[in-house]
Parts: sequence; C-alpha cells; structure tokens
Amino acid sequence: DFCLSRGLGDVYKRQEQQKYESEDGFLRSDNTFGAARHVVLDELFKGGVVRTSCGGTTIDLRHTHIAPGETYIDLDCSWGGIEIYVPSDWKVVFKCNAFFGGCDDKRWQNGNIDKERVLVIRGRLSFGGLEVKD
Repeated sequence: DFCLSRGLGDVYKRQEQQKYESEDGFLRSDNTFGAARHVVLDELFKGGVVRTSCGGTTIDLRHTHIAPGETYIDLDCSWGGIEIYVPSDWKVVFKCNAFFGGCDDKRWQNGNIDKERVLVIRGRLSFGGLEVKD
C-alpha cells in the first residue's frame, strides 16, 4: 500500500507542475491529464513541439513574431484539445492527420495576410481538436 500511494502521489505532483519550456524562441510543451497555458514572449518565435493527452493546451503567440519563410509547430494531441492564438495577419497552414478530430481556423480574415511568413502546424490529432484564434 505504501508503494502504491507513494506512486500516485508522484503522479499528482507531476500533474501540478507545468511541463513546458521556452528557450531561445522554441516552445516545448508536454501536458497529460491537465490544462496548460503558454504565452510566448520571445522576440522571435522559432517553432515548437506540443504534446497533449487527455487535457487542454493553450498557446498565445500574439506577443511575438515569426521570421520570413516557414515556422513549424509539431503537435501530437490525443483525447484533448489545443488552442493557438496568433495575430490575424499571419498565414497559417495545417498539415495535420486527424482521426475523429479536426483543425479549424476561427480567426476573422481581414485580407491583410503576410504571405512571406507562414506558420505551419503539422502533426497528429486523435479524438481531439485544434483551433486557431486571434
């Protein structure tokens, strides 16, 4: 019993800690059975790796910029959801494989899209969804 309760205590402690880091403009997030919110404040966002399982992850990129060309976010989402907030003038391209899930760009399109700078979101969604908002 002691080992079992100690093991569960370790699991709960790990859930309380947000498992993400942003280093030199690159975001890494690993969220299981929880909710995580990341606001990227680096001057230049260089990409990210996001894993969400049985939880929700929110990423706010409205306070950063991307370089000309393509910037990638690789994601793996199962039984959860990911929201990514981006400026309305960013071009966003989805390259996701979805199984009982989907991707949706819910930004209001005003026609002023910067086509030189592209955020490419690629990865796998199973029983989960991805929404891009502004």
